Amino acid sequence: MRRAILVTVVVLASACKGEKLAPQAAAPGPPRPGSATAIAGTWHRVLLTMDDNANDKLDDAERKPSGMDYGYTVLAIRPDGTCDLENKKSKGKGTCHVVEEDGQTFVEIDPLPEHMENLDLWRHRVLARSDRELILKDPSGPSGTIYAFERR
Repeated sequence: MRRAILVTVVVLASACKGEKLAPQAAAPGPPRPGSATAIAGTWHRVLLTMDDNANDKLDDAERKPSGMDYGYTVLAIRPDGTCDLENKKSKGKGTCHVVEEDGQTFVEIDPLPEHMENLDLWRHRVLARSDRELILKDPSGPSGTIYAFERR
């Protein structure tokens, strides 16, 4: 009996020798505390337009509807970084972070995995922010889409 146990231990030890465990993907952690306090609140999209002159500002001439209708229509962001998301087709939950990078501020939105089919990952640059207005730009090109949200 002792010999059988010893043989089993030796076989297991030699089978595992030299093998490394495969790296595990990091599970999404909780939102970073305070990462969304600067933009916490319920924001309703009031305008979707293009940065026609590519100056990274929402000019008076651009404050007109463009006829486009995509992206988030409501962002309900809590100070702890959790958020409720809504677009024309779906509602869901996710996390929201404000990130500073190379002197620019970005809003990152990550829907929870169960909502990824109908909600998009976002990383949009903050062009302007006040207590009442949040202006974000899709950074995919110089004349990218501008999203204007009002706090309600």
